[in-house]
Amino acid sequence: MYTEAALLPRFLAPDKIQSGDRNIFNKFSGHEISETTSMGLGIFADGYIAYGAWGVAIFGFALGLLFSITFKVVENWTKISPFFMLFLFPILNYAVRPDCETQTTINHLVKSMFIYWLLVMAYRRYFSQKLMVLKKQGLLR
Repeated sequence: MYTEAALLPRFLAPDKIQSGDRNIFNKFSGHEISETTSMGLGIFADGYIAYGAWGVAIFGFALGLLFSITFKVVENWTKISPFFMLFLFPILNYAVRPDCETQTTINHLVKSMFIYWLLVMAYRRYFSQKLMVLKKQGLLR
């Protein structure tokens, strides 16, 4: 369910879970919110609902592992340019928000990593071509 929400755009999966779905909130929180309100339970509440008291610890560890892999990938990008370390802020934006569900967090993480990876590859290609031109002109050794 979360994999579908993270990887597929809505036009390919029109009935995937929606962010801030009030039915999920009403069912598991014990509170009723109106149709005009959008509210999420949060990542750890999702883990508790899905896996129970002990499972939420494993769930939290797995999410932490996913976020640490994200840090390592971005750290490798900084070998190309230190500027890419600033990508961590928008990539992990939803990871620190208390009102985001798991599907929203993972969806944002997957899509933002892909978009920023494209930017890194374009940057690398552009500047490697520039370096080749400068070397051919004899301006660099």
